[in-house]
Amino acid sequence: MRMGLWTILLTSWCWAQPALELRVDASTAPRRLLRSQTTIPVQPGPMALVFPKWIPGEHGPSGPLNSVVELKVFAGLKPLPWVRDSQNLHRITLEVPAGIQQLRVEMTLGETSGSSQLRLLNFNQLLWHPEDIDAAEVQMQAEILLPPSWTGVSALQRKAISGPIRLSRVDLSTLVDSPMLIGQHLASWDVTPKGEIKPHQVHAAADRPEALKMNPAYLDYLRKLVVQTGHLFGYRPYSHYDWLLSLSDSLEPDGLEHHQSSDNRWSEDGLIDQVQRQQLGDLLAHEFVHVWNGKYRRPAGLLSPDYQAPMDTSLLWFY
Repeated sequence: MRMGLWTILLTSWCWAQPALELRVDASTAPRRLLRSQTTIPVQPGPMALVFPKWIPGEHGPSGPLNSVVELKVFAGLKPLPWVRDSQNLHRITLEVPAGIQQLRVEMTLGETSGSSQLRLLNFNQLLWHPEDIDAAEVQMQAEILLPPSWTGVSALQRKAISGPIRLSRVDLSTLVDSPMLIGQHLASWDVTPKGEIKPHQVHAAADRPEALKMNPAYLDYLRKLVVQTGHLFGYRPYSHYDWLLSLSDSLEPDGLEHHQSSDNRWSEDGLIDQVQRQQLGDLLAHEFVHVWNGKYRRPAGLLSPDYQAPMDTSLLWFY
């Protein structure tokens, strides 16, 4: 009984902490520009902010700092000067004036990936956060503004809707682990096998609507994939799973695993060309299996709670 009460009190304390608010303006995504505003609770005095550097699944200091083309910090309406760390370029320092309880960090990200019709929003690329935090303990409230006629979908918003999209309040590590697929042409398909309790979906965005014609046999293939992973692993360490698929010749074929979703990038005709569709199946299966080997189970050295501590890749071969 005492343990149950302590759990309730601890949970209540965590949720009582002020959340960082992230507002992403993706209305200029067709021009390959993204803007964001992060509101951070602060106390007066010296402070350091950092840009996520060591990214889960990428196993290296790949946070795209060179894509940050503008960075401003405000205390109320007043711009606040900051200094870039001369050794850790993902870190800035500043002085919070007396009487200030929150800062507003505004940035512009100029990306080269994506196309004029679609983009994947990786939230670790769109925010700065206080130094020396545990991402699993920091609460985040995110809102996304989309271009007109675009919709967005993610593991946190499983039905494609237009903006503004206000996501559920989650911890920072969950937000970073839940990218959002946005696009002008976006379609979704259910691939939950009969009798399976946990839902599984495929969401695809393409440069043209004709590329979103789904072969019924391919849906059966994905349902069988879900069934076979259940036989292989014996359990499902997630409440649902969503494949996010970007179909564009502007992207290099690639994939990145997440706990309840995956970022999959393929050529524009990936669903309508038989050969490419078969090759795409390898990618979708590969990223799905990472749920068990890489997300649910992973070497401790490949954790970086603050996205700044270097990862120990000595067991990367096991991953």
